[in-house]
Amino acid sequence: MHDRRRVLQWATFARSWWIFDANHQCPFQSANRLCLFLEGKHKPIYHPLSDCGDHVIVINTKHIAMPDRFWRAWRHFHHTQYAGGFQVQRAWQVHREDPTKILKKQIYSR
Repeated sequence: MHDRRRVLQWATFARSWWIFDANHQCPFQSANRLCLFLEGKHKPIYHPLSDCGDHVIVINTKHIAMPDRFWRAWRHFHHTQYAGGFQVQRAWQVHREDPTKILKKQIYSR
């Protein structure tokens, strides 16, 4: 293989680092964009069976923006697998405890 081709191939398969600023961004729409980079769908070499996703760093998740109705209506469901262990929290309660949890849950649910 020619040296130039080898360098191009390394650059194609290399994992890149991306920084995403979540300041005043909707977590539901941001999760769709972030999933493309985490799964590697933005690359021309994408294949569902290959692991070609990139690394993404999300900053300022404390300042995400959602419409007022979502802060009140969106609920986080969790069950501890013990009897009576079902817990329900609203978005503003989840965000107060851990600002990254809403965005994480949206990304992992995709």
